[in-house]
Amino acid sequence: MKVGEIFTAERIVMGGTGYRYAPVRLAGEVALLSSEVILLEPGKCGAPELQRFTFQCLRPGKAEIQFARFRSFEMDTVIFEEVLPFEVEPATGNRLEALGAWSAFEDVSNEVRLVFNKAMEGFVGVKYEPMKVSKQIVSGTYFRFFCYGHPAIQDEHTFPAIVKIHVTPAGEAHITDIQRVVL
Repeated sequence: MKVGEIFTAERIVMGGTGYRYAPVRLAGEVALLSSEVILLEPGKCGAPELQRFTFQCLRPGKAEIQFARFRSFEMDTVIFEEVLPFEVEPATGNRLEALGAWSAFEDVSNEVRLVFNKAMEGFVGVKYEPMKVSKQIVSGTYFRFFCYGHPAIQDEHTFPAIVKIHVTPAGEAHITDIQRVVL
């Protein structure tokens, strides 16, 4: 694996059993970008479901991922998989600057924060605080912001999320997706 590289891990669970997988250990410089559940046979009760987890390598060094299989109503029977160790190598050449490639997550500059704020104008219900950003240049610029969401409710609790924003070649910024990161 190299810095900036995005990869997925998949697990299959049987629908209706209540079992799910979750990454319970992310050591080193690797980040969980998203997770999703895909119905393998839509409309069929009890059919297998695919859980897909998307990660990105952030910095060179040793990294580890570990998954656990569990039922939320039966937490005393959690099954931990083996720890998956791997080495993250530095990116070589201009691979990350190539058209269409996502950059590694980095601190949010003042200039990029202005883009974020412009796209979020008029967005209500949750205030998102950008912590890190990754960029992709394709028909304008796409941004993925790792954020903490602050709901506009009493006794709020923050949650991690990925906010995706597209800036057109004409300079218009708009939100394309917001995904809550489930740990």
